[in-house]
Amino acid sequence: MTNAKAPQVTTLPNGLRIVVDERPGSGFVNMGLYLMYGNMDDPQGLEGLSCMVGDMLMWGSPSYSRKNILDFCKNGNEIFVVTETEHTHFMATVFPENLENALSIFTSVIQNPLLLQESLAYEKHMAMQNIKRSRENPKAVLAGLLKAIAFKDQSVGRTASEESISRITREHLAAQLEAFYVPSAMVLAISGDKDKESAIALATKTLGTLPTKAAPVRTAPIFVGGDSRLAQDRSQTGIRLAFPSPGINDSDRHAAIMLGQILGGSMDSRLFLEVREKRGLVYGISASNLAMQHGGLFVVAAGTGDDAKAESKNIETMIPVICHELLDTTRNITPEELQRAQNSIRMSFAQANCSSASMCAFMGTTTLLAGQPRERSESLRIYQTVTPEDINRVAQRIFSAKPAFAAVGPLEGLPSYEEILRLMQKEPQKKTPDSPAPSMAPRS
Repeated sequence: MTNAKAPQVTTLPNGLRIVVDERPGSGFVNMGLYLMYGNMDDPQGLEGLSCMVGDMLMWGSPSYSRKNILDFCKNGNEIFVVTETEHTHFMATVFPENLENALSIFTSVIQNPLLLQESLAYEKHMAMQNIKRSRENPKAVLAGLLKAIAFKDQSVGRTASEESISRITREHLAAQLEAFYVPSAMVLAISGDKDKESAIALATKTLGTLPTKAAPVRTAPIFVGGDSRLAQDRSQTGIRLAFPSPGINDSDRHAAIMLGQILGGSMDSRLFLEVREKRGLVYGISASNLAMQHGGLFVVAAGTGDDAKAESKNIETMIPVICHELLDTTRNITPEELQRAQNSIRMSFAQANCSSASMCAFMGTTTLLAGQPRERSESLRIYQTVTPEDINRVAQRIFSAKPAFAAVGPLEGLPSYEEILRLMQKEPQKKTPDSPAPSMAPRS
């Protein structure tokens, strides 16, 4: 286990920030290069470009061919790239003696990528295949609908299509690399069997040679909300109900995360017990707070079973029960619920502290999005000081906003968006511990 205190940030002359978590004797190193460039930075009509840039860099440079990179991975090392909404991260798990080689590969492909036309054609083909597969995945379709209605007419709400992928050219890739792949928009996080001094020296020798440039300014997305439904002939209906919520730099984020835990973070959560166990209305339900740099999303996700007749009735009942439980948290949080949520978060922190990969991701993302690495022990202390009244207040803040609602599958029985708005404006009532939600008797 490592020290839970936040590591210090070292900033190189070119603007690259470095955070190191020393774990002597672990025998390996996890390394992540985090970059403030993601799907939300794709130009309109070129959705998927940010993912394409990352994938194309893995085809190598004049110094490190695709084969060189694959051969490096054959010897117990691992290298991959992931592009998300807000950022891209290049990850490597290597033996300590191979850290310099991994850093050299990343530096070389960023400074002088091949960007070969045949490689681009291959990656575009693979991207289009992935888009087609996603259309067959209800969860992926639902996620796209929710994103599009929550952030309507904004880059963060758009999704890649075959048309947008087909428009991508080598010139587009080069322009994005020039604009976004700059050291001042990067964080290098290293966790494992490498001391801080050596790690910084290797980073200076490699990534420290990238030219100094100003980081681009990003426009913060604005939550809009609304309703989006796609009727499909499926055996199941999936729904998402989302609200704007505290982001990673908001002091209310701790209470929002605990609210998600209490409502739908486990098998003893309110929604799981009330909607699934007690009433049998869904096969799965959850709630969570996704904290981003400029705000977040509090999302309730649920899915019905495969009995069409019964599910129509279940859907009709499910939404009012969910809305009631959400509103009830604006007034009623029990000491037992609070303790369970705190214990769950405490356990997740304890487990994460034992993981080099988890610590690497935590250091990289918090430094990139919050400006500095967070101290886990301090975060845990804050969670332990959150009160029921704090959660009530944050629940009021979240659930008073106009929501985004998305549904995929058979839609019969779903209340209208106007009815959902009405349900979310009802005044919650005090419940006795053993009583059901008002006007919502359990199914026989």
